[in-house]
Amino acid sequence: MMFSDVPVGNFSEEQMQWVVEWVVERGGGFLMAGGNTAFDSGNYDRTPWEKITPVDMVDYGDGNYGGTLEVAIPASVRNHPIWQLVSDPKENAAILDTHPSFSGMNRVRRAKPGATILAVVKDEPDQPVIAAQNYGRGRSIAYLPDPNGGWGAEVIRWSSDHAPTLGDRIELGQGASLTTHPSEAQAPASPRPPHPSPYYAAYWVNTMKWLAENSIRWRRDKLSGKILVAQAEPGGKLPVAVEFLAETDPEKVAVQEIGARLDLPGSPRVRLTYDRDRREFTGMLQMPRELTNQEVQVLFDTNTGREVLTDAAQCGVRVQSREYTRSAPDGELMAGLAKAGGGEVLTTVESAVAASRAASEAHAARESRAWPQPVWSRWSWWAVIMTLLALECCCAAPVVPV
Repeated sequence: MMFSDVPVGNFSEEQMQWVVEWVVERGGGFLMAGGNTAFDSGNYDRTPWEKITPVDMVDYGDGNYGGTLEVAIPASVRNHPIWQLVSDPKENAAILDTHPSFSGMNRVRRAKPGATILAVVKDEPDQPVIAAQNYGRGRSIAYLPDPNGGWGAEVIRWSSDHAPTLGDRIELGQGASLTTHPSEAQAPASPRPPHPSPYYAAYWVNTMKWLAENSIRWRRDKLSGKILVAQAEPGGKLPVAVEFLAETDPEKVAVQEIGARLDLPGSPRVRLTYDRDRREFTGMLQMPRELTNQEVQVLFDTNTGREVLTDAAQCGVRVQSREYTRSAPDGELMAGLAKAGGGEVLTTVESAVAASRAASEAHAARESRAWPQPVWSRWSWWAVIMTLLALECCCAAPVVPV
């Protein structure tokens, strides 16, 4: 899925979440391209699509930047599949060096930590122009300039001879005048003219291939299972779902027998039920109460009559503290501790109350005890001694020399 410069009001929250799940669970490819109503300028920050976009957007509406900017492609990413425009490495490097300028882009705070920065602003190496990342099973790209129109006016003529024209094209209309008649959308039977922007075209072909590479439909995975929660609960139910892709007829899909089981010894196989609204097979697996694994794997299987299809998915297991799950004390251990410390084990409420009262009374008795003090430590005796010393100094007769 690629979209550019589309106002956020065209999509509901639910539709955005569908796209996120499509990328995460089904390996779809997602690309957001720049424009006046894209990224933060289009208020896409704090929407579900912000999660799968490989850049950190700035505050609402602050990132639109108009002005010529030179593009630099870092040496560390020139071997990325997207940048392989021709087969010869030296020629390819020379082509990348001639990447045209853009006349605008959407600025962002940064690329996200897991993203690969494929291009930057030449004078601002910390400002990404193109960023890509893996997300769940799928992939996503942030293409911050507008791929066409004013911001991309130079790039759409990226060729060895800087072709000045886009060649023949068919206008299907806009808005209410958009035609849907196939005959009017037919290309002329004449030979196809040379592409006016072969390097830019190769870039987008590579981009689409890279984005779709993990798609379960592109890879023709016939059975795709998933776990519907982030963590499994020991002793609880684990919700799972499967998408069956080996058949396209809805009626045949609905009667397919698909099962799932935990990858644990003795775990029973559970037959999953087809949900027509979700177009998936769903079910619940019972988790063992005494599960000590940090992860659990679910195995999915079905038999098409021609072949056995399988898939697997993993999720973490919630770690539970024994202090909360088993609060009863260990009697033998408590008795040993009491004996070693000269105490006793209290087994009834009455004995606990009596022990608390005895401890309180003993503490009060200690606090009220009068401790004997030596005579020399009392202040009154020191006062008498200081007074006598003072009188002795005052009464002493002066000595007059002869």
